[in-house]
Amino acid sequence: MEKQLQPRIQGNTSLTRTTVINLFIRMLCVFILSAILSYGHMIGQSELKTQDQLQKYVTERGKREEAIFKLAVDQHAMFKQEFLEAVKLPLSPNTMTTLYLWSDGTHRNFPEGQDLQQFDSKHKSSVFVGRGVTLTKSLLRRIGLFEKLLQHYGPAWRNRFVNTYLVAPENIAVTYWPEVPGPLMVKGDFDVRKENFFYLSDVLHDPERQTVWTGSYHDPASPDWIVSVVTPIDNTHQHIATVGHDIILNELIQRTTSDRWSGTYNLIFRQDGNLIVHPNFASQINAKHGNLNITELGDAHLNRIYDLVHNQLYQAATAKVLDNSYDREFLAVTQLSGPQWYFVTVYPKSLMQDDAWNAAEFVLLSGGIALILEIAIIYDVLRQQIAHPLQQMLQATKQLSKGDFAVHLPPERNDELGQLSNAFNQMSQQLQDLFSTLEQRITERTIELQSTNQELERLSRVDGLTQIANRRYFDNYLTQEWQRLQQEKQPLGLILCDVDYFKIYNDTYGHLQGDWCLQQVAKILQQIVTHPTALIARYGGEEFVVILPNSDISRAIIVAQSIQEKMRQSEIPHEGSENKVLTISLGVVSMIPTQSIFPESLIALADKALYEAKQCGRNQYVARTCTN
Repeated sequence: MEKQLQPRIQGNTSLTRTTVINLFIRMLCVFILSAILSYGHMIGQSELKTQDQLQKYVTERGKREEAIFKLAVDQHAMFKQEFLEAVKLPLSPNTMTTLYLWSDGTHRNFPEGQDLQQFDSKHKSSVFVGRGVTLTKSLLRRIGLFEKLLQHYGPAWRNRFVNTYLVAPENIAVTYWPEVPGPLMVKGDFDVRKENFFYLSDVLHDPERQTVWTGSYHDPASPDWIVSVVTPIDNTHQHIATVGHDIILNELIQRTTSDRWSGTYNLIFRQDGNLIVHPNFASQINAKHGNLNITELGDAHLNRIYDLVHNQLYQAATAKVLDNSYDREFLAVTQLSGPQWYFVTVYPKSLMQDDAWNAAEFVLLSGGIALILEIAIIYDVLRQQIAHPLQQMLQATKQLSKGDFAVHLPPERNDELGQLSNAFNQMSQQLQDLFSTLEQRITERTIELQSTNQELERLSRVDGLTQIANRRYFDNYLTQEWQRLQQEKQPLGLILCDVDYFKIYNDTYGHLQGDWCLQQVAKILQQIVTHPTALIARYGGEEFVVILPNSDISRAIIVAQSIQEKMRQSEIPHEGSENKVLTISLGVVSMIPTQSIFPESLIALADKALYEAKQCGRNQYVARTCTN
């Protein structure tokens, strides 16, 4: 049976007015005090949050920027160990280089007067032996070892370092630098021992015999900024060689000045105060060829930054956030491993305070309006003597919250309160109906979420540009098919495709046209490879890959030939190609999976075949198979 809630007698109007006035005064005082405390709390929390974000930012930024330097140090250590091991081994006579005596008294590994363009700098290192150096058998053996190691490591390191060189204290230089065969270009009076990339590694300047770094300097033959890293190599406490790299700093400088938080700026300087990068002093750094010390600028602000960083972060192992209270700013600092440069992000505190004040202003304004509205509503409600109907509503709500829907408010009044009672009664009935259908709605919503998740899963497997499978899905599918065909003892074919001269295509037609080109290649592959178990994926950059389950090498070759024929028919213009149209090279492989080999072996074999196709002139395929 429905329960009728009976009304009670309401207090007089004067008490209501007095209560509202007292309530307004007290709420106003509490609001003002709360606003003041909220602003102070926002400032404090904002400082802590900002410092924490700066700490994480500069730590991750430092790791990214120092990666190339750490790589150089690691490679030098590996090279040094390999060199010392090689010194102990006999060197084949046919590895000895032929040196030619030049008219200036030096020896070099290329005849004097011939065109240097005839020198095969891509496959050979250039050699310089200074005047007056006696070419003993031992020295020639060492020069031959220099060439052998540089020929082995130089091409492999070209993707990260512009060159690799070895110099010896006898005034010998051997360099692998395909674009600039420096030892064949220097004058006859050149003395490597007077260059900083050598003498910094001698016993006098580097008694600890560790990897050392030059300062940054501007290459006079190009627009590049460079830093050199050199490592001495001693054999039985005798300095016999120094290995070195030149690292181009252009990208680091550009990222430092442009990749920053809004309102902040970044700078880099050495421990001795030499300024490497600063957005406001780029012209001065250029004018001094990278040898500009902070003290020479006479900038008091910059001097304070240097003193604070140098005094509090010298030889620090972790990044820190320093408080430059004089200039009202935070300094997020990390030391880049290798050259030990300081990377500093300058964050003005005004950015943080502006955000806090904007938030406080919003709180004050919105809170003040809300306070006035609340008091007006409370006064009106109390003036209309609705305290009892509200109490009635509260009791009914409590019963309703306990699941008792047999509640009915008396609808005797014809005003808004009567309508509210009717609305409450309707709501009670609707809630009762809602609870009965809630489970069905939850089920429907669950189905919708499952459908959405399935769509998200599909998108995670598709390459955004070409709308074919991405590298992640390719890896998963290859592993799946490898295991299946391993059990069935059936062959698995794979074609690795690479668009010929794609970098030149991008440079000629622009990146948007390059994206269009990759989309066309993907469509051509989809037209040729239609078997339901086959998979076409973008492997990376301009490389595509095709998985052909249950396909031996002959079947895979047929697919590769069809792809090439379709490419020729498409006649996509490419002025930078020898054929004047877009072509692709393919590496075609097939093998029967076994437990003794892994899917990576199939990819490596295809990559090797693709490499051979490239080396043989491109626009062709090379097929390889594995008999396990």
